[in-house]
Amino acid sequence: EAFQQYLSESGVSLEKLRKQLEVQLSEQMLLSEASAPAAVAEDELQELYDSVKDFVFTSPEGYEVLAAEFSSKEDADKAYEALVSGDGWNEVMSSFTSEDLKGHTEEGKFAFIKKDSLSENLAFIVSMDDKTYYEPVEMASDDFLVIYREGFKDKELTSFEEAKAQ
Repeated sequence: EAFQQYLSESGVSLEKLRKQLEVQLSEQMLLSEASAPAAVAEDELQELYDSVKDFVFTSPEGYEVLAAEFSSKEDADKAYEALVSGDGWNEVMSSFTSEDLKGHTEEGKFAFIKKDSLSENLAFIVSMDDKTYYEPVEMASDDFLVIYREGFKDKELTSFEEAKAQ
């Protein structure tokens, strides 16, 4: 009885209320169906993984290095001597002006050089021991590199299970 009174006071008929509820329920059902996660079969995932693993889930083999590029051989030699005597990378790099030091990697943030993309003038990296500096290398008349080789990373493949979890 209170419900009937509410309907008449609000000017809504029972039929109109039913239609509104029907529309709302239909919208909710459509939304929940549309937002449900897609079901993908395990074998379909495996097939997709197999088709892209070589270029999506494989890290190439290569070298992790720190590098600093200097404008003169004198500055590169000075940096190299300080580094091999035990001074810290960032400390040494901060002792040069931006004119003398063209650019460098940050200590602990190694650049990765793929083994199969080493240029001829960087081929010496292959023969370096891990955790060693290489004497300054002239790249051009006003371009000298000091390289620290942290180590070699083997080719790595992210497994299907790991890729699926991502």
